[in-house]
Amino acid sequence: MIINATTGTSFLGAISFIYQEHEKDFTEEQKPKILEENMVFGTVPEQAYLMQSIAIRNARSSRPVLNLSISFHLEEKITEEMRDLIFDKILEELGATRDNNQFIIAQHFDAAYVHYYILINKVGFDSKNINSSDIINKSQVIADKVELEVGLRL
Repeated sequence: MIINATTGTSFLGAISFIYQEHEKDFTEEQKPKILEENMVFGTVPEQAYLMQSIAIRNARSSRPVLNLSISFHLEEKITEEMRDLIFDKILEELGATRDNNQFIIAQHFDAAYVHYYILINKVGFDSKNINSSDIINKSQVIADKVELEVGLRL
C-alpha cells in the first residue's frame, strides 16, 4: 500500500478534485464512487463551506486540508470489508475520528489501477488540529503499520 499525503488551503478545490468535477467526458464507469461522507453533505460548494466553517475555529491552522491518495499493489485483492478496516486504521493513526473530524472517502477509476482518496478536515469540532508535520514520512509509516496489522504484502 502506498499513501501519498498533501496539505492545502482550499476545501473547494480539493472536494472538486475528489468528485472530479473537471472531467466532463467521463463515462459512468469512470466517475468516482463516494464511499463515505462524514459530517458533510450537500453540493460541492456546500461541503466546502461546511468544512471551512469548522477550519476557521483554529486560527493557527493555515493548511487545514489533508488529502490522502491510497493505492494497493496490483496483486492485492482487497474486499470492501478489508478496505473499510484499512481506512478506519489510517484515520485512527492520524488522530481523526468520526465524532470529531469531517472527511470524504472516494474511489477513483481514472487510471489503470484502483485508487482512493481520503479528504480530511484537519481541524476537528473540538478546534484542535491534526498534526501533519512531516506528513509524507508519517503517511508511509502508517501504511507499513496498517499493512502488518491486516496482513497485506510489504
